[in-house]
Amino acid sequence: MAAPRLSRRTLLRGLGGTALALPWLEAMHTEARAAEPAPRRYLLVFGGMSLGNARVPAPNLLAPPTATYTLTADAQGLADLTSSVSIVSGLRIPVAEPGEPTPLGGRSRAGDSFHTHLNPLLAGVHQLGANTDVRVTSPSSDQIVAAEIGQGTLHASLSLRVQASAYGSDQVERLTPSFRRLGDAVVPVSPYTSPRGLFDVLTSDVVPLDPQAAARREAELRRRRSVLDLVDRRMGGLVDQLGGEDRARLDRHFSELRELEQRLAGTARNEGGTCRLPVAFEDPPFDFAAGWSEEDRRADLFDELVRFAFACDLTRVGAYMLTMWQSQLQAGPMWGIPMAQHTIHHEGTTGELRPIVRWHVDRFAKLLRRLDDTEEEGGSVLDHTAAVWICEGGYGPYLGNQEDFGDWSSHSTDHMVALVAGHAGGLAGGRHVQAAPGLDHPGNVLLTVMQAAGSSATRLGEIEGTLSGLLR
Repeated sequence: MAAPRLSRRTLLRGLGGTALALPWLEAMHTEARAAEPAPRRYLLVFGGMSLGNARVPAPNLLAPPTATYTLTADAQGLADLTSSVSIVSGLRIPVAEPGEPTPLGGRSRAGDSFHTHLNPLLAGVHQLGANTDVRVTSPSSDQIVAAEIGQGTLHASLSLRVQASAYGSDQVERLTPSFRRLGDAVVPVSPYTSPRGLFDVLTSDVVPLDPQAAARREAELRRRRSVLDLVDRRMGGLVDQLGGEDRARLDRHFSELRELEQRLAGTARNEGGTCRLPVAFEDPPFDFAAGWSEEDRRADLFDELVRFAFACDLTRVGAYMLTMWQSQLQAGPMWGIPMAQHTIHHEGTTGELRPIVRWHVDRFAKLLRRLDDTEEEGGSVLDHTAAVWICEGGYGPYLGNQEDFGDWSSHSTDHMVALVAGHAGGLAGGRHVQAAPGLDHPGNVLLTVMQAAGSSATRLGEIEGTLSGLLR
C-alpha cells in the first residue's frame, strides 16, 4: 500500500527558479502509460559531517534516545515524512585493535584514519595502508545497483555534488560519493557540480512537445557531437607521448567520451505526463575565496533535477553528495558561524554544530518531498524509491592513545546513524531499528536498501546481511 499523500506544496513554493513538473493526473492518462509499471530507484545521499563535537559530552544529535521511533530536535525536518522514513542507530565501522589486522569493512589503526575511510563506508571493504590511504578497491553501492537496474535508461546512474568546490582539499577521491569498476581498476565517478551542466545533459535527453523547441534540441545535439569528434581527434595523438598513469587517465577519458556519444545517439524520452522539462536557469555564482557558493540554492536546483531525471526515467540510480569528507565549506553565510564545517567539529560547541546537522537532514527531507509530490502510476516517485542518507562519522570513542579525545570524539565511527526512506521493495517507514552486533555496519543498511531497489547483491564488498526490521 502506498504511503499517505502529502500536499502539493512544492508546486507553490520553494522552487528556487526552477519549474516543478506537474504531477501525473488522470487527464494525462494514456493506455501506454498505464501499461508501464513504475520502476524502482536507488538514491544514496551523503553528508561530510559527524553527529557530535570533539571533547563535548553531549548526546548523539540524531539517534533516538530509546527504542521508540522518535525524531530528535535536529531531525524535525522529517516530521511530515515519518510514514516514509526509518532511522537506524547503533551503526559502527570497526577500527583495528593494536597489533591486529584491519577487520572486514573496518578502518586502519595507522594514525588518524577517519577522513580517509571511503572504502569501508561506500564500498564495504576494509581500509588499506596508512592513515592517508583513500583508495577505494570495490564499486560503491550505487554502481552495483546501476549495473542491474540502470542499464535500460539513458544514464545508468548519476553522481552529483552540492558543495561546489573542495575549498582547499586536494584529494580527488574524497570529492565524489561514487566509484565504479573500469577494466581492472576501480575509479572515481566525477560528480556533476554545476546544476546548469546537469540541466543541459538531462534536458537534451527529452524531446520537447513544442516543435520549435524540438528542432533547437536536435541542432544542439549535432553541435555537441561535432565537438566530441574534434576532441577525440585532437587528443588521440597524445597517447603515445604519455606515461603509463597518464595513458590510463586518457583511456578513462575516451571511455567516458564514448559512453556520452552513445547516450547522445540513443533514443530520447518524449516530454509528456509527469515528465515535464524544467525551465532553464543559470548556476549560482562560484566563490572559491569565500569558501561558499550558495550551496543551499545549488541543492534546490539539484533536487529538482533528480526529481526530473527519476520522473522521466532518464536514470534510476543516484549518488548525491551534499558536502564532502572533511568539508571545508564555510559555515558563516548559511549558518552565521565564522568557521569551516569541519573546524566546528573540533573547535565549536554543540549549539554551533546543530544547524549543520539540521541542514543536512532538512536537505534530505526537501528532496524526499519533491519525490513524494510527483505522482506516477501506482503511487508517487518516493513510493517506488529506496533512498538512504549516511554521513561521514558518528560520535563516541576515538582510537585510544592516538590522540587525547577520550570518549567524546567527532572522529569516531561508533554510534553512526542512517536514514532510510521510500517504499520500494517493501521498505516500511516509521521504524527505529537498533542495529544488532554483526548487522551494525553501515554496509548492512546499504545492502538492505540496494536489495529493496531491485539489486540481487548478497554482499557489499566484505559486508553480508540485511536488516529485516526495515521491511514490511
